[in-house]
Amino acid sequence: MITEIFKPEETREYHQIILTGFLSKIPFALGILYPPERETEVQEQLRSLSSQNIGIDPIDPWDGPGLDRKLSGLLNQSAFIGLPAAVTACAWKCGPRAGSVIGLAGSADFSADENVSEVSPGLWCGAYPGGPGYLIAADRKKALYVDQEISVAHTLGTDPLPAFLKACEKEKIKTYLFVTDGSGGDGLIAASALNGKKLEHLPPAYPQTEN
Repeated sequence: MITEIFKPEETREYHQIILTGFLSKIPFALGILYPPERETEVQEQLRSLSSQNIGIDPIDPWDGPGLDRKLSGLLNQSAFIGLPAAVTACAWKCGPRAGSVIGLAGSADFSADENVSEVSPGLWCGAYPGGPGYLIAADRKKALYVDQEISVAHTLGTDPLPAFLKACEKEKIKTYLFVTDGSGGDGLIAASALNGKKLEHLPPAYPQTEN
């Protein structure tokens, strides 16, 4: 049992799932990587969140830091603790006001500082101000290469997703999460694991009703 706890993420078996919906009428997407033995609890937690309208108090869409804190709280569900996770939301009516969080669910929050770091053995996380953020199961050399490719795209102001996917393909990285928050483009989450690859964009803005 002890050896399993410290088994590097690069050799672990993960499945992926992405949930989309509305958070206090704000479009959001949530992605999780989880080992197959935790599928039941993860699926039940996601169903519970959906039925409870995510269970978070209404968000002030003008409060950027508050939005990020609430998104971080969204990941602090018991079934998600310790799992690689990402969540993004965007309130377009505010120009837009967007936020995203990526990392190990339940861990301390950290700022996007353009540094890639090993958050768990064999699991690397990087995040940039304004996006994107990513988690990959890889060794240090591969992680630094992927980060370099994203950094170039970020500096040039080009779409970082194609650069990320190309780098992962070149380095044969099969397990990842990638998130953008919509602050400079289209908010989305991309995921890859044993059960395939998936890309989900934020859903259309919540239907407005006329008074």
